[in-house]
Amino acid sequence: MTDRPARPARLLAAALVAAPLLTLASELVVPRDNTENPVDELALIADHSGAFLAADLMYFAAMVLFAVGIRGVMGLVTGRGRTFVRVAGSMAFLGAVALAAHAVLLLALRDLALAPDRTAMAAANGVISEGNAAIVVLVLHLFGFDLGLTLFTVAAWRARLVPAWAAPLGFLCLAGDFSPGSYNGVLLGLAATAAFSVLASGVLRRTGTGSVAAPTPVPAAA
Repeated sequence: MTDRPARPARLLAAALVAAPLLTLASELVVPRDNTENPVDELALIADHSGAFLAADLMYFAAMVLFAVGIRGVMGLVTGRGRTFVRVAGSMAFLGAVALAAHAVLLLALRDLALAPDRTAMAAANGVISEGNAAIVVLVLHLFGFDLGLTLFTVAAWRARLVPAWAAPLGFLCLAGDFSPGSYNGVLLGLAATAAFSVLASGVLRRTGTGSVAAPTPVPAAA
């Protein structure tokens, strides 16, 4: 029989691992291009519309799983490092929610790319990209998600969920996202996969899942 108390921990660990893997996959399925011309950008999306649809949906799912996983870890820590985990986790959680909304905007951008009048759609994309929604997403991306992940792995070390060597992995997420070129998302995904895989292992250790066998039934006395 499956150990029912272990199910939530296993689901939490699965979410922690799946989130960065989906982020990485969403970056790898689309072609890399450094163009800054709005019309050329829409042309690229239109030419690879299926890949961009898959990438946007995976990115949305990844951010939802990031939010769920981070929130789960925040609820798991009740002793040492609790306040630090909650502060850093709240930052990363809000950033993940903002990026989930950004994924929806990317789906709308794909719709613009498939519209007939690409020049007009490029102008509309420029207005959206410089509007208030884009500014809010950018702020929460930088000071919520990126900075939150940097602090969250340190907080996880303080809470004894990850070893000391894993504490800087969150900073690698930040460094990867700010790296030059078009592979910054790939580097972020790789660093986050490493960080959250170690964190998932720590969650399973904390809950005893995978290290404590199910109790053997004791036969009734004669």
